[in-house]
Amino acid sequence: MAGNAFHETLNGFRRWADTTERKLSGTAEADAEELGMLFGLMPDYLQIEAPSRLAAGHLTQLLLDVYPRKVTVFNREDTAGTIPALRDLTAYLADTGAITPATAQALQRELDEIEPDFADEVMDPANWGPARTTVQAMYRDGVDLSDNAAVDQWITRQNAGLLADDGFAGDETGLLNWDDTDLKEAFGIPDVLAPIRLPDEAALTALAGTAPLLTDLGALAREV
Repeated sequence: MAGNAFHETLNGFRRWADTTERKLSGTAEADAEELGMLFGLMPDYLQIEAPSRLAAGHLTQLLLDVYPRKVTVFNREDTAGTIPALRDLTAYLADTGAITPATAQALQRELDEIEPDFADEVMDPANWGPARTTVQAMYRDGVDLSDNAAVDQWITRQNAGLLADDGFAGDETGLLNWDDTDLKEAFGIPDVLAPIRLPDEAALTALAGTAPLLTDLGALAREV
């Protein structure tokens, strides 16, 4: 099964990264975390049953098409580990004979071509899928994305048009323009959201301080 092949590759990569004398582009721990997420996308969107089936063109599709649509990233700095992880994966696959040296060279050249534009492509709203656009809007509004109740409440408010003054409803130029639409149903947004890269704790704390609910509570306190 494809899932087993990806799982086995990730385990093999971890062992290799911990013992190889080759200088890694990233770090063993960061690479493994990144590859775990990328491996979750490859079977469905690249239609390959194992990382060893990667070929020229696959990484361009993965990083410039699938990734921006499917992986929610709040800060461009959080994309920094993606290319290094794939460089190290390519080295691992070549070192273990899973791909040929020619394929490894082709994949490395492809990463060279992708790298200068990767972060820009990921952070460009024009490249986001509907579900990611929705999650980015929740983040902007200070929603706790780990709280299903808070997510549901935000979607309910959006459906009711209560965020119109923020440009989310009734604004034909906005990213979200879905009055009278159930966003979860329309875009198949699951109760457990797709991959999301959260900012650090300080950034989350600052964001929480700007959440509409806290702003309203502050105004109420001042009034009292």
